[in-house]
Amino acid sequence: MTPGPFTPDQRLRRSVQFKRVLQEGRKIHTRNLLVFAVAGPSEERRLGITVTRKVGNAVFRNRAKRVIREAFRRIRNDLPPGTDVVIIVKRGTAWASLERYQKDMAHAFRIYTRHYHH
Repeated sequence: MTPGPFTPDQRLRRSVQFKRVLQEGRKIHTRNLLVFAVAGPSEERRLGITVTRKVGNAVFRNRAKRVIREAFRRIRNDLPPGTDVVIIVKRGTAWASLERYQKDMAHAFRIYTRHYHH
């Protein structure tokens, strides 16, 4: 079954929300991504994305964000309900494929669920 659309209430938008995940969350490195995950205040699985200028120009950064949102939409149910995630794209990986990002995310989600989620 294909998950539904990625709605605004499934996004981290405010700097306070990002800071909480970055400070309290567990950090998991993958080849292309740095993933922070922590239990959130609601039952939604929420995503925040950070792509710095070191990754590339606006075209590169926006493409990376679009592809990561789609990868998250496809596998978000692998996370426990109520998990907040911040994904930081590593330098030089903006043109990674959807499948590569999805594989990296799935790996990070498995580690988080297995080792850190209570």
